[in-house]
Amino acid sequence: MTSFAGRATNDLVQIASFGGGFTLDAAGRSTDDLVKIASFARDKGCRIILRGMNGRSTNDLVKIASSGNGCVHFEG
Repeated sequence: MTSFAGRATNDLVQIASFGGGFTLDAAGRSTDDLVKIASFARDKGCRIILRGMNGRSTNDLVKIASSGNGCVHFEG
């Protein structure tokens, strides 16, 4: 499984906007970036897996999850 951690947020948004799902080490990404990526995944119905989410607040996780509307899966 390939991680897309080295890609720019705009690249990930573009991949999701064309229906591509992926796994992302999201530990170093801002919540706003993850919300943006999740919303594009939702629009195309693709699945994204966000790893490294242990340090996020519940509020941040809820923001990301609600933007993804079922298309986002969190891992520690």
